[in-house]
Amino acid sequence: MGWQAAVLGTQNRFDEAMAAVSRAIDLAPESVWPESLMDLRARILQRQAAAAAKPSPSP
Repeated sequence: MGWQAAVLGTQNRFDEAMAAVSRAIDLAPESVWPESLMDLRARILQRQAAAAAKPSPSP
């Protein structure tokens, strides 16, 4: 699911990417801290913020 979140994030499909990374974190064993997934989640949020701040092109 982590790879799916990464791909969706690069396609600016942020809601789906966040859902996928959340599922991946939920499925991680309790004995393992999913640091790479948390980093991926942070990168998706950064991309989302950057996309929101970017002005949309005029027609």
